[in-house]
Amino acid sequence: MEQGNDRQYRLATAPASHCAGADRYDYDEDVRWIQSTDALGADVCLLWSQLHHAELRGAVYADQYRLCDLVGCRDYADQHCGILLFRRTAENGIGMLDGIDCRRDYRIEMERCTMNEYEINSVTQSKQSDLEMPLASFQVITDTHVTDNPQHIHNLHWEQALADIASYGQPSLGIMHAGDVTDHGLEAEYREMHRIWEKYRHQLPSFFFTMGNHDVGDFIWEEAPQELTGLTGQQLLELWEQYQAQMAAEASQLNQDYSAAADELWQRRIGNFNEATGTAGSYYDRWLGGYHFIFIGTEKPLSKDCHLSAVQLEWLDSTLAASTEQTRPIFLFLHQPLMNTVAGSLEEQGWYGVHQDEALRRILSGYPQVILFTGHTHWQLGSPHTMYDGQGVLPAMFNASSVGYLWTDADEYLEGSEGYYVDIYERHVRVRGRNFVTGTWIEQADYTVAYPSGAMVTE
Repeated sequence: MEQGNDRQYRLATAPASHCAGADRYDYDEDVRWIQSTDALGADVCLLWSQLHHAELRGAVYADQYRLCDLVGCRDYADQHCGILLFRRTAENGIGMLDGIDCRRDYRIEMERCTMNEYEINSVTQSKQSDLEMPLASFQVITDTHVTDNPQHIHNLHWEQALADIASYGQPSLGIMHAGDVTDHGLEAEYREMHRIWEKYRHQLPSFFFTMGNHDVGDFIWEEAPQELTGLTGQQLLELWEQYQAQMAAEASQLNQDYSAAADELWQRRIGNFNEATGTAGSYYDRWLGGYHFIFIGTEKPLSKDCHLSAVQLEWLDSTLAASTEQTRPIFLFLHQPLMNTVAGSLEEQGWYGVHQDEALRRILSGYPQVILFTGHTHWQLGSPHTMYDGQGVLPAMFNASSVGYLWTDADEYLEGSEGYYVDIYERHVRVRGRNFVTGTWIEQADYTVAYPSGAMVTE
């Protein structure tokens, strides 16, 4: 392909699906076109409008990040014109492209677009692994902590996460939420959560929810919900102890048994959660695209921790055993992590909390194909222990950070919003951290989980 000295790249052989006014987008046609471009030194500029000109195209180009993987890019531009630039060169290595003026030419109407500095990995066609496409994909988010205030930062982050997934998350098996959907589990907060969700629902895959302690814990928030953002772990523990004492005192005044009052509160709070999220009970499983997704959660309204009954643990063991094919990963979701596994769950950090920790470990030790995603800690992605490799005993585990706000190794609050995009391949699963505020990948949170014993997934 011709490359001008002024760094303008012309695309003369673009697929018909890139033409203005095309009534559909043919992803497979793009793949064939990229694979047919055999000039190793060629710079390939694919230009189309996802964010601002989807109406003109009559389609939303949700496969941008997949095509980016195809040619080896680790990131893509999300600029004002919605450009996706693929640079493929074996000669120049990694380059910084500053102020490139790309023009669609030939069968595509002229449209000037400008990119700021943008780093792209080079790739050669000799690397077949760079051409591998995921068999399926999904997203993982957690700890959205939506409040009843539309302008609260948690609510703004919730909307940014949904907008990001709506733009780049299709096709997807679903969005997996690992708990703490709202800040206090109140009906007004669920209404606000749904108000924002409805704005993007038609562009999003299905949601699957796990319950967190903020969703069903034994708080009495109804009269005056307290702002929790930025409280340290010790402050939260002291606050929860105050609410437990308050509930016990109120039960005593009413001549009620404390356990009966707690059970009444539990039924009310899990009922609100199930109704708002479309779930039933504390645990369930789904088969999506031929892959097993399992969601477990507390069966008591504990302030911080998680209680898994013997019945639930037996159900989990038998449900995992039903997935006897070790060539397929099993995806498990629980709000609280096991102690001393992922970031924030170290004993000195304090944000673990499964009462049946050892029993759950025993079960999981028999299923190396499991990948466990947890929330609760809010620890920012890329911190030490973001991924726990199981140390040859347990399956891989991931801290899924938080959409609402982040926490650091310095035990400090950090404003931000993060989650995962997960791709399933024949021999491994790739888990990539996403910054929902900036709409960029988190380079230090890019993980690969190989299947046990070199197993391979086939469709």
